Amino acid sequence: MDYWLVCWRITWGVKVTDVLLAVGAAWQAFSNSAVAMVIGRAVVGLGVGVGRLIVPLYISELSPPSHRGRIVIINALFITFGPLIAYAWVSSYLHPCFLEKPAGGTCSGVASRLTGHPNDIHP
Repeated sequence: MDYWLVCWRITWGVKVTDVLLAVGAAWQAFSNSAVAMVIGRAVVGLGVGVGRLIVPLYISELSPPSHRGRIVIINALFITFGPLIAYAWVSSYLHPCFLEKPAGGTCSGVASRLTGHPNDIHP
């Protein structure tokens, strides 16, 4: 396939992704009902899905052939493990019994026993 045709398709794919993300975000920002919020979320989800398909193609077209596979794999690993690491990092700063505090105020749930947070009082 011609190089310029591929670049044109990928460029338009990125532009469609940008428009979907912007329209969905604006829709959510100005929504005044749950239905409108769900529609905005669906539009953003469509934009994320299109972007998830287009970005590896864009990366593979721009990268040199000797590094192409590695760079695309790094992108996939960052997309896969980035949220996992972010969740673990953020949740380490939250109190482990955030959702399971009993009425007495002590935290003896499974999360606190696994994390060993210093503020926890174990019976």
